[in-house]
Amino acid sequence: MKRIVLFPGNQGMDCQGNGLNFGENGEQVECCCDECNYLSCCNDEKYFEYNKLGFRNITKKGEEALIDYYNGCVWITNFDIKAVPFYQSTNTDKRYANNADLLIGIGETVGAGERYRTGKEVREALKLHQVSEDEYKWYIEMKDKYPMKTSGFGMGIERFILWLTKKDDIRDCQILPRFLGKDIIP
Repeated sequence: MKRIVLFPGNQGMDCQGNGLNFGENGEQVECCCDECNYLSCCNDEKYFEYNKLGFRNITKKGEEALIDYYNGCVWITNFDIKAVPFYQSTNTDKRYANNADLLIGIGETVGAGERYRTGKEVREALKLHQVSEDEYKWYIEMKDKYPMKTSGFGMGIERFILWLTKKDDIRDCQILPRFLGKDIIP
């Protein structure tokens, strides 16, 4: 399985960018789009969209290109901090999130991320993301009283089933049926 790291390291000095993603001794090479244009799609606007607030997001076409390039499975890590929810913690330079998305099948199927440890960090993140503290007072208070580094994880079960069963249409993999305008309660 391959891994694409989206944040720049040391301006590409250690970046091998050889298209194989493995070093001489078989170790995994982390190479990011910012440093070496590892994939030509990294600078193409149909694969990444650039938000006027100063962050980028991978598009559906970008996900598909990476999945195709890596034969069906790739982890993308360290998104721009403003591209993720406020509660995702940052790396040391505070520009990139400590997160990861697993792309398989039709796209992102698993998402994970490290959370902030303290209330102070959460307040700073809320301010950066321009989110009011009002709805999150309970969360800030919890982090103030009980600072703890935690993580979160989510999996698109139907997307995983689609990939696992090699189906073409996610509607074939519904766990609960969906009908427009009707609430279905299990």
